[in-house]
Amino acid sequence: MTGNEGDSLKHIKKNSTRNRMPISLFLDCIAQMVTEKWQYSTRDEGGISYGHTDCVGVYRQTMYWYYSDNAYKSLNMNKTNVEGQYGSSVYNKPYHGLPGKGKITGDTEFRIGMALFRQSDDKKWEHVAIYVGDYFDGYTNAVIEAVECGDPDNKNIAGYVVIRELEESEEKNGSFTHFGYYKGIDYGR
Repeated sequence: MTGNEGDSLKHIKKNSTRNRMPISLFLDCIAQMVTEKWQYSTRDEGGISYGHTDCVGVYRQTMYWYYSDNAYKSLNMNKTNVEGQYGSSVYNKPYHGLPGKGKITGDTEFRIGMALFRQSDDKKWEHVAIYVGDYFDGYTNAVIEAVECGDPDNKNIAGYVVIRELEESEEKNGSFTHFGYYKGIDYGR
């Protein structure tokens, strides 16, 4: 990704729906958000721009950078909340060897790049993270997510895009309940 802090992400590649983003590029882009310490930012806190995102924006901004407007919209990548992403931005049925979407059970196979969603007991969609497993050195069974984690050095910063073990994420924020595979990514299956 290119740009300066404060700049909005612009379409760079302008790919069509036929040219899916390789999973390795997607993972590198979201890892860049971690490296650059992108701040967690809700709509009320100024919304999404380069260096600022919420949990759904991790996917949205990466896809917006990669795809043309038509492809971005036709693949429903523009959903601005967790419920919208689970309902429209992931494959509903099996797709090219991927199982589609569903509830996480003891038999769910976690695969690199899959989206993990959290729905509360009262059916409110609360959060989404990207499962990265052991893809990055030093991490095992990890996720990348934009979360409110605070910054002890700056009280004006609500949180960041972080990489951490799945267990730590769930310990702090609750268990993920659903999974899905995002449209627009070539998972190499």
